[in-house]
Amino acid sequence: MSFTPNREHAIAIWRAGVDAVASDRLVRDAVRVTGDTLHILDERFRPHEADRLIVVGAGKAGAGMAAGFAEAVAGSPWAERLTGWLNVPADCVRPVPGFTLHAGRPAGANEPRPEGVEGTRRILELVRGCGPRDLCVVLLSGGGSALLVAPAEGITLADKLAVTKRLASRGANITELNTVRKRLSAVKGGGLGRASGAGRTLCLAISDVIGDPLDVIASGPTVADHSTAADALAVLRRYCPDRSDLPEAVWRRIEAAEGEERTVPDSVRTEVIGSNANATGAARRAAMAYDYQVNRVGPASAGEAAEEGRKLLAWTHVAAGSGAACRISGGEPTVSLCENPGKGGRNQELVLAAVDAAWDIPGGLNGAVILSGGTDGEDGPTDAAGAVADDALIARAKALGLHPRPYLDRNDAYPFFEQTGGLLKTGPTHTNVMDLRVALAP
Repeated sequence: MSFTPNREHAIAIWRAGVDAVASDRLVRDAVRVTGDTLHILDERFRPHEADRLIVVGAGKAGAGMAAGFAEAVAGSPWAERLTGWLNVPADCVRPVPGFTLHAGRPAGANEPRPEGVEGTRRILELVRGCGPRDLCVVLLSGGGSALLVAPAEGITLADKLAVTKRLASRGANITELNTVRKRLSAVKGGGLGRASGAGRTLCLAISDVIGDPLDVIASGPTVADHSTAADALAVLRRYCPDRSDLPEAVWRRIEAAEGEERTVPDSVRTEVIGSNANATGAARRAAMAYDYQVNRVGPASAGEAAEEGRKLLAWTHVAAGSGAACRISGGEPTVSLCENPGKGGRNQELVLAAVDAAWDIPGGLNGAVILSGGTDGEDGPTDAAGAVADDALIARAKALGLHPRPYLDRNDAYPFFEQTGGLLKTGPTHTNVMDLRVALAP
């Protein structure tokens, strides 16, 4: 049985992808207790081998990861030894047995804040206080870079904010951002792993980075930093050729870091337990259950958000008429911001670019549906995960006299979709594996 594409199908397919990477489920798959033995990944720990169980971490998926861990050890001797602390967005704070969930930043403000610095100070106290008979577990997820914050000596939080904002506004990708941020932090780039005094430190990570490189996820706090100070300087010079664009302390810190030791002890291990591939795979299965012909589930990609939106529209033109077809993709495109950007995020911009490209085409989207959403439920500094567009949305926009081009030019997608009913709102999903896009063609 085949279907005519509609936005409900697109949302359901997207939601299936997000549900597959629910952070509590991913942690429960990696952690379990049988009898009194704690199993984490393929390692086993017995109560007489560890005095304390210290669990720390940060990220948008932190609340779900903590809940999954607490459920995994509930009713066992390990629950009594558990001391947990995770830095999470303010709207993710909730009671979890054995854990303190600390609001490291306000909701919708994905940048380092003083609250994150204070929470990271407590995390460092806990891991530095571990002894050789303690077991330390680190739960990391996307957004950890902004929530796990400990400026290096000589660097202020204001310095770090200035660097992040300037680089992001000029199109730096997540790998480039983290290459710089690791050199300005006492905790990133293996800093947390080096600080741990535990006999064994295991990090379970949910990846929000293309290719799942361990040293890039949340800026690699438990992984040796294979980038160099020279790499960081190259990023700064590429996007800030005028040295005065950044605080002088930043340049001095990175220039002085050449040759700095960035390894971690052999007692520290980091593994990815969930990624964008899990989400796209589940979305593919959901689309097939609706009897869509899934055209492609490619690897996660970057690119420019507006260009990715136009590419999805072009695909719907090619696929039209071949029966209900679906294209699923993931990744994290970038947005080059204008001088005074409006309100929006990369997913909303991507869909708005598709709407703009379809605007003057007879028939508009011609029955196609295009959706792009952040799996974390956040898209930029907004309360939307992204946006979804169909012919009904274009009709509403035209009836209201809302041409998409001015909104696109000023990076102001949110008010356009707010007025036309295109915003995808989910609230926090307690996971984060970058973005998930669904395009449907009749």
